[in-house]
Amino acid sequence: YSGPYVDDILKVLDPAEKTIIHIPNVNSRESTKDKMREVEHIIEALGEWQGIDAATGFQLVKRPDGRVLRIADLVDDDVTKRDRVSASLKDPAQKNNRDHVDIIIALGMAKEGFDWIWCEHALTVGYRASLTEIVQIIGRATRDAPGKTRARFTNLIAEPDAAEAAVTEAVNDTLKAIAASLLMEQVLAPRFEFKPKNPDNGPTPGFDYGAGGYDPSRCNVGVNEQTGSYQIEIKGLAEPKSKEAARICQEDLNEVIAAFVQDKPTIERGLFDEELVPEELTQVRMGKIIKDKYPELDAEDQEAVRQHAVAALNLTQQAKRLVTEGDGEGLRNTALIGGVRRFAMDVRDLDIDL
Repeated sequence: YSGPYVDDILKVLDPAEKTIIHIPNVNSRESTKDKMREVEHIIEALGEWQGIDAATGFQLVKRPDGRVLRIADLVDDDVTKRDRVSASLKDPAQKNNRDHVDIIIALGMAKEGFDWIWCEHALTVGYRASLTEIVQIIGRATRDAPGKTRARFTNLIAEPDAAEAAVTEAVNDTLKAIAASLLMEQVLAPRFEFKPKNPDNGPTPGFDYGAGGYDPSRCNVGVNEQTGSYQIEIKGLAEPKSKEAARICQEDLNEVIAAFVQDKPTIERGLFDEELVPEELTQVRMGKIIKDKYPELDAEDQEAVRQHAVAALNLTQQAKRLVTEGDGEGLRNTALIGGVRRFAMDVRDLDIDL
Protein backbone atom coordinates (compact mmCIF):
# COMPACT_ATOMS: atom_id res chain seq x y z
CA TYR A 1 0.00 0.00 0.00
CA SER A 2 0.99 3.64 -0.26
CA GLY A 3 -0.07 6.48 2.03
CA PRO A 4 -1.72 5.79 5.42
CA TYR A 5 -2.47 2.06 5.77
CA VAL A 6 -5.92 2.75 7.25
CA ASP A 7 -7.01 4.02 3.81
CA ASP A 8 -6.15 0.69 2.16
CA ILE A 9 -6.90 -1.87 4.86
CA LEU A 10 -10.47 -2.56 3.71
CA LYS A 11 -9.09 -3.72 0.36
CA VAL A 12 -7.83 -6.83 2.15
CA LEU A 13 -10.13 -6.92 5.20
CA ASP A 14 -13.27 -8.98 4.56
CA PRO A 15 -15.83 -8.24 7.33
CA ALA A 16 -17.38 -11.66 6.72
CA GLU A 17 -14.20 -13.41 7.89
CA LYS A 18 -13.18 -13.88 11.49
CA THR A 19 -10.10 -11.66 11.54
CA ILE A 20 -7.35 -10.62 13.92
CA ILE A 21 -5.73 -7.33 12.90
CA HIS A 22 -2.28 -6.43 14.22
CA ILE A 23 -1.71 -2.70 13.78
CA PRO A 24 1.87 -1.37 13.74
CA ASN A 25 3.80 -0.28 16.81
CA VAL A 26 3.63 3.50 17.28
CA ASN A 27 7.41 3.71 16.80
CA SER A 28 7.36 1.93 13.44
CA ARG A 29 7.50 3.56 10.03
CA GLU A 30 4.01 2.30 9.14
CA SER A 31 2.28 3.83 12.16
CA THR A 32 0.39 7.12 11.86
CA LYS A 33 1.60 7.74 15.47
CA ASP A 34 -2.01 7.85 16.72
CA LYS A 35 -3.02 4.24 17.48
CA MET A 36 -6.40 5.21 18.95
CA ARG A 37 -7.34 7.12 15.80
CA GLU A 38 -6.19 4.18 13.67
CA VAL A 39 -8.61 1.87 15.50
CA GLU A 40 -11.42 4.43 15.18
CA HIS A 41 -10.71 4.75 11.45
CA ILE A 42 -10.93 0.96 10.96
CA ILE A 43 -14.19 0.80 12.93
CA GLU A 44 -15.70 3.74 11.00
CA ALA A 45 -14.75 2.11 7.69
CA LEU A 46 -16.51 -1.12 8.72
CA GLY A 47 -19.87 0.50 9.49
CA GLU A 48 -21.91 2.54 11.96
CA TRP A 49 -20.81 2.38 15.60
CA GLN A 50 -23.63 1.16 17.86
CA GLY A 51 -21.93 1.39 21.24
CA ILE A 52 -20.22 -1.05 23.60
CA ASP A 53 -21.56 -4.43 24.65
CA ALA A 54 -22.12 -4.24 28.42
CA ALA A 55 -21.25 -7.88 29.07
CA THR A 56 -17.96 -8.12 27.13
CA GLY A 57 -16.73 -4.60 26.42
CA PHE A 58 -16.71 -5.39 22.67
CA GLN A 59 -17.39 -2.56 20.18
CA LEU A 60 -20.64 -3.08 18.24
CA VAL A 61 -20.60 -1.93 14.60
CA LYS A 62 -23.54 -2.17 12.20
CA ARG A 63 -22.69 -3.12 8.63
CA PRO A 64 -24.62 -1.67 5.65
CA ASP A 65 -26.36 -5.07 5.28
CA GLY A 66 -27.69 -4.82 8.85
CA ARG A 67 -25.30 -7.34 10.41
CA VAL A 68 -23.74 -6.21 13.69
CA LEU A 69 -20.02 -6.93 14.07
CA ARG A 70 -18.55 -7.60 17.50
CA ILE A 71 -15.06 -6.06 17.63
CA ALA A 72 -12.55 -6.60 20.44
CA ASP A 73 -10.26 -3.58 20.87
CA LEU A 74 -7.02 -4.56 22.62
CA VAL A 75 -5.32 -1.27 21.73
CA ASP A 76 -7.23 0.94 24.20
CA ASP A 77 -4.94 2.78 26.65
CA ASP A 78 -7.53 2.42 29.41
CA VAL A 79 -6.19 -0.62 31.27
CA THR A 80 -9.56 -1.40 32.89
CA LYS A 81 -11.36 -1.47 29.53
CA ARG A 82 -8.59 -3.46 27.85
CA ASP A 83 -8.43 -6.03 30.64
CA ARG A 84 -12.20 -6.47 30.48
CA VAL A 85 -12.05 -7.15 26.72
CA SER A 86 -9.10 -9.50 27.19
CA ALA A 87 -10.96 -11.41 29.92
CA SER A 88 -13.98 -11.77 27.61
CA LEU A 89 -11.75 -13.27 24.90
CA LYS A 90 -10.34 -15.78 27.38
CA ASP A 91 -13.78 -16.79 28.73
CA PRO A 92 -13.74 -20.64 28.54
CA ALA A 93 -17.54 -20.71 28.27
CA GLN A 94 -17.26 -18.90 24.89
CA LYS A 95 -14.39 -20.88 23.39
CA ASN A 96 -16.68 -22.89 21.11
CA ASN A 97 -19.03 -19.98 20.33
CA ARG A 98 -18.20 -18.81 16.80
CA ASP A 99 -20.40 -15.71 17.16
CA HIS A 100 -18.71 -14.48 20.37
CA VAL A 101 -16.44 -12.06 18.46
CA ASP A 102 -15.91 -11.19 14.78
CA ILE A 103 -12.78 -9.03 14.65
CA ILE A 104 -9.92 -8.51 17.10
CA ILE A 105 -7.67 -5.46 16.82
CA ALA A 106 -4.35 -5.79 18.66
CA LEU A 107 -0.93 -4.18 18.92
CA GLY A 108 1.19 -6.83 20.60
CA MET A 109 0.92 -10.54 20.01
CA ALA A 110 2.11 -13.23 22.42
CA LYS A 111 1.27 -11.38 25.62
CA GLU A 112 -2.49 -11.42 24.93
CA GLY A 113 -2.62 -15.12 25.75
CA PHE A 114 -6.02 -16.07 24.28
CA ASP A 115 -6.83 -18.97 21.94
CA TRP A 116 -9.29 -18.07 19.17
CA ILE A 117 -9.90 -21.20 17.11
CA TRP A 118 -12.38 -19.44 14.80
CA CYS A 119 -9.81 -17.02 13.36
CA GLU A 120 -9.79 -17.29 9.54
CA HIS A 121 -7.62 -14.30 8.63
CA ALA A 122 -4.52 -12.92 10.33
CA LEU A 123 -3.99 -9.41 8.94
CA THR A 124 -0.73 -7.80 10.04
CA VAL A 125 0.28 -4.25 9.15
CA GLY A 126 4.01 -3.67 8.79
CA TYR A 127 7.00 -5.90 9.34
CA ARG A 128 7.06 -7.60 12.75
CA ALA A 129 10.28 -7.53 14.73
CA SER A 130 10.82 -11.29 14.67
CA LEU A 131 9.89 -14.16 12.39
CA THR A 132 9.00 -16.10 15.54
CA GLU A 133 6.24 -13.57 16.16
CA ILE A 134 4.95 -14.10 12.62
CA VAL A 135 4.91 -17.86 13.19
CA GLN A 136 2.80 -17.24 16.32
CA ILE A 137 0.45 -14.98 14.35
CA ILE A 138 0.05 -17.64 11.66
CA GLY A 139 -0.62 -20.17 14.42
CA ARG A 140 -3.60 -18.10 15.55
CA ALA A 141 -5.23 -18.41 12.12
CA THR A 142 -4.50 -22.09 11.54
CA ARG A 143 -6.28 -23.60 14.56
CA ASP A 144 -8.79 -26.32 13.67
CA ALA A 145 -12.46 -25.50 14.25
CA PRO A 146 -15.75 -27.15 13.21
CA GLY A 147 -16.77 -26.04 9.71
CA LYS A 148 -13.58 -24.03 9.18
CA THR A 149 -12.17 -24.91 5.76
CA ARG A 150 -9.58 -22.21 5.06
CA ALA A 151 -7.32 -19.66 6.70
CA ARG A 152 -5.08 -16.92 5.34
CA PHE A 153 -2.32 -14.58 6.43
CA THR A 154 -1.91 -11.09 4.95
CA ASN A 155 1.10 -8.88 5.62
CA LEU A 156 0.35 -5.30 4.58
CA ILE A 157 3.69 -3.67 3.75
CA ALA A 158 4.30 -0.03 2.82
CA GLU A 159 5.30 0.41 -0.82
CA PRO A 160 8.83 1.84 -1.10
CA ASP A 161 8.63 5.49 -2.15
CA ALA A 162 11.64 6.85 -4.05
CA ALA A 163 10.85 10.31 -2.72
CA GLU A 164 11.16 9.41 0.94
CA ALA A 165 14.36 9.77 2.93
CA ALA A 166 13.97 6.32 4.47
CA VAL A 167 14.01 4.48 1.13
CA THR A 168 16.68 2.08 2.43
CA GLU A 169 14.49 1.20 5.40
CA ALA A 170 11.53 0.67 3.07
CA VAL A 171 13.48 -1.73 0.85
CA ASN A 172 14.77 -3.55 3.94
CA ASP A 173 11.21 -3.99 5.19
CA THR A 174 10.21 -5.42 1.81
CA LEU A 175 13.12 -7.88 1.94
CA LYS A 176 12.08 -8.89 5.46
CA ALA A 177 8.52 -9.49 4.25
CA ILE A 178 9.84 -11.75 1.47
CA ALA A 179 11.89 -13.65 4.05
CA ALA A 180 8.79 -14.01 6.23
CA SER A 181 6.79 -15.37 3.28
CA LEU A 182 9.47 -17.97 2.53
CA LEU A 183 9.48 -19.10 6.13
CA MET A 184 5.69 -19.26 6.26
CA GLU A 185 5.63 -21.63 3.30
CA GLN A 186 8.13 -23.80 5.14
CA VAL A 187 6.15 -23.76 8.40
CA LEU A 188 2.92 -24.74 6.62
CA ALA A 189 4.56 -27.50 4.57
CA PRO A 190 4.36 -31.11 5.78
CA ARG A 191 7.05 -32.51 8.07
CA PHE A 192 9.84 -34.04 5.99
CA GLU A 193 11.80 -37.12 6.98
CA PHE A 194 14.69 -37.55 4.53
CA LYS A 195 16.52 -40.86 4.08
CA PRO A 196 19.55 -41.71 1.93
CA LYS A 197 18.63 -44.13 -0.87
CA ASN A 198 20.38 -47.42 -0.11
CA PRO A 199 19.95 -50.85 -1.77
CA ASP A 200 18.90 -52.41 1.54
CA ASN A 201 16.16 -49.83 2.26
CA GLY A 202 12.64 -51.13 2.81
CA PRO A 203 9.16 -49.80 3.60
CA THR A 204 8.59 -48.22 7.02
CA PRO A 205 5.41 -49.32 8.87
CA GLY A 206 2.71 -46.64 8.87
CA PHE A 207 3.75 -45.05 5.57
CA ASP A 208 1.74 -45.26 2.33
CA TYR A 209 3.99 -45.43 -0.75
CA GLY A 210 1.26 -45.04 -3.34
CA ALA A 211 -0.56 -47.43 -5.65
CA GLY A 212 2.46 -49.55 -6.51
CA GLY A 213 3.75 -49.76 -2.96
CA TYR A 214 7.43 -49.55 -2.06
CA ASP A 215 9.74 -49.96 -5.07
CA PRO A 216 13.36 -50.93 -4.16
CA SER A 217 14.57 -49.81 -7.60
CA ARG A 218 13.68 -46.13 -7.18
CA CYS A 219 13.57 -43.26 -4.70
CA ASN A 220 10.33 -43.68 -2.78
CA VAL A 221 7.99 -41.17 -1.17
CA GLY A 222 5.88 -42.37 1.76
CA VAL A 223 3.10 -40.54 3.55
CA ASN A 224 1.98 -41.15 7.11
CA GLU A 225 -1.56 -39.78 7.26
CA GLN A 226 -1.70 -39.99 11.06
CA THR A 227 1.40 -37.88 11.72
CA GLY A 228 1.26 -35.80 8.52
CA SER A 229 4.92 -36.57 7.80
CA TYR A 230 6.52 -37.34 4.44
CA GLN A 231 9.36 -39.85 4.16
CA ILE A 232 11.48 -39.06 1.11
CA GLU A 233 14.45 -41.07 -0.18
CA ILE A 234 17.25 -39.06 -1.82
CA LYS A 235 20.32 -40.40 -3.62
CA GLY A 236 23.62 -39.31 -2.12
CA LEU A 237 22.09 -37.69 0.96
CA ALA A 238 24.53 -37.33 3.86
CA GLU A 239 23.23 -38.97 7.02
CA PRO A 240 23.74 -37.29 10.42
CA LYS A 241 26.15 -39.27 12.62
CA SER A 242 25.59 -37.75 16.07
CA LYS A 243 22.37 -37.69 18.10
CA GLU A 244 22.37 -33.88 18.12
CA ALA A 245 22.70 -33.65 14.33
CA ALA A 246 19.89 -36.19 13.91
CA ARG A 247 17.72 -34.14 16.28
CA ILE A 248 18.40 -30.95 14.30
CA CYS A 249 17.47 -32.70 11.04
CA GLN A 250 14.22 -33.95 12.59
CA GLU A 251 13.16 -30.95 14.69
CA ASP A 252 15.10 -27.78 13.86
CA LEU A 253 15.21 -27.50 10.06
CA ASN A 254 12.79 -24.56 10.13
CA GLU A 255 15.16 -22.71 12.47
CA VAL A 256 18.02 -23.28 10.01
CA ILE A 257 15.86 -22.09 7.12
CA ALA A 258 14.72 -19.07 9.14
CA ALA A 259 18.37 -18.07 9.66
CA PHE A 260 19.02 -18.59 5.93
CA VAL A 261 16.10 -16.47 4.68
CA GLN A 262 16.92 -13.71 7.20
CA ASP A 263 20.53 -13.56 6.01
CA LYS A 264 20.72 -10.21 4.22
CA PRO A 265 23.42 -11.15 1.65
CA THR A 266 21.40 -14.25 0.74
CA ILE A 267 18.18 -12.33 0.12
CA GLU A 268 19.89 -9.46 -1.71
CA ARG A 269 21.90 -11.68 -4.04
CA GLY A 270 19.01 -14.09 -4.58
CA LEU A 271 16.76 -11.24 -5.70
CA PHE A 272 19.09 -8.90 -7.55
CA ASP A 273 22.21 -10.75 -8.77
CA GLU A 274 21.42 -12.13 -12.24
CA GLU A 275 24.89 -13.73 -12.46
CA LEU A 276 24.42 -15.68 -9.25
CA VAL A 277 25.04 -19.42 -9.30
CA PRO A 278 22.45 -20.97 -6.91
CA GLU A 279 25.10 -23.18 -5.30
CA GLU A 280 26.78 -20.05 -3.92
CA LEU A 281 23.75 -19.66 -1.65
CA THR A 282 22.72 -23.26 -1.00
CA GLN A 283 26.28 -24.49 -0.39
CA VAL A 284 28.49 -21.56 0.63
CA ARG A 285 26.06 -19.25 2.50
CA MET A 286 23.95 -22.05 3.99
CA GLY A 287 27.13 -23.88 4.98
CA LYS A 288 28.49 -20.80 6.79
CA ILE A 289 25.18 -20.20 8.59
CA ILE A 290 25.12 -23.79 9.88
CA LYS A 291 28.78 -23.62 11.00
CA ASP A 292 28.03 -20.44 12.94
CA LYS A 293 24.77 -21.80 14.39
CA TYR A 294 26.07 -25.26 15.35
CA PRO A 295 29.84 -24.94 15.96
CA GLU A 296 29.78 -28.02 18.20
CA LEU A 297 28.99 -30.32 15.23
CA ASP A 298 31.84 -31.80 13.22
CA ALA A 299 32.18 -31.05 9.49
CA GLU A 300 30.31 -34.22 8.42
CA ASP A 301 27.30 -33.47 10.61
CA GLN A 302 27.25 -29.82 9.52
CA GLU A 303 27.14 -30.97 5.90
CA ALA A 304 24.32 -33.42 6.69
CA VAL A 305 22.26 -30.63 8.30
CA ARG A 306 22.94 -28.37 5.29
CA GLN A 307 21.77 -31.02 2.83
CA HIS A 308 18.59 -31.72 4.81
CA ALA A 309 17.75 -28.00 5.05
CA VAL A 310 18.34 -27.39 1.34
CA ALA A 311 16.23 -30.44 0.47
CA ALA A 312 13.32 -29.19 2.62
CA LEU A 313 13.49 -25.66 1.18
CA ASN A 314 13.81 -26.90 -2.40
CA LEU A 315 10.95 -29.39 -2.14
CA THR A 316 8.58 -26.78 -0.73
CA GLN A 317 9.43 -24.24 -3.45
CA GLN A 318 9.10 -26.82 -6.25
CA ALA A 319 5.77 -27.98 -4.82
CA LYS A 320 4.53 -24.37 -4.64
CA ARG A 321 5.52 -23.85 -8.29
CA LEU A 322 3.49 -26.91 -9.35
CA VAL A 323 0.48 -25.63 -7.39
CA THR A 324 0.64 -22.05 -8.75
CA GLU A 325 1.22 -23.21 -12.33
CA GLY A 326 -1.99 -25.26 -12.22
CA ASP A 327 -5.37 -23.96 -13.35
CA GLY A 328 -6.03 -22.60 -9.86
CA GLU A 329 -9.50 -24.13 -9.71
CA GLY A 330 -10.61 -26.02 -6.64
CA LEU A 331 -7.41 -25.42 -4.69
CA ARG A 332 -7.88 -27.01 -1.30
CA ASN A 333 -6.20 -26.12 1.96
CA THR A 334 -3.95 -29.15 1.34
CA ALA A 335 -2.74 -27.86 -2.05
CA LEU A 336 0.85 -27.30 -0.92
CA ILE A 337 1.03 -30.74 0.67
CA GLY A 338 -0.39 -32.25 -2.54
CA GLY A 339 2.21 -30.33 -4.53
CA VAL A 340 5.03 -31.85 -2.47
CA ARG A 341 3.81 -35.34 -3.23
CA ARG A 342 3.25 -34.56 -6.91
CA PHE A 343 6.73 -33.12 -7.35
CA ALA A 344 8.38 -36.02 -5.54
CA MET A 345 6.40 -38.55 -7.60
CA ASP A 346 7.10 -36.78 -10.91
CA VAL A 347 10.87 -36.80 -10.38
CA ARG A 348 11.73 -40.48 -10.59
CA ASP A 349 15.08 -40.25 -8.80
CA LEU A 350 15.67 -37.43 -6.34
CA ASP A 351 19.36 -36.56 -6.04
CA ILE A 352 20.99 -34.37 -3.39
CA ASP A 353 22.57 -32.27 -6.19
CA LEU A 354 19.46 -30.07 -6.03
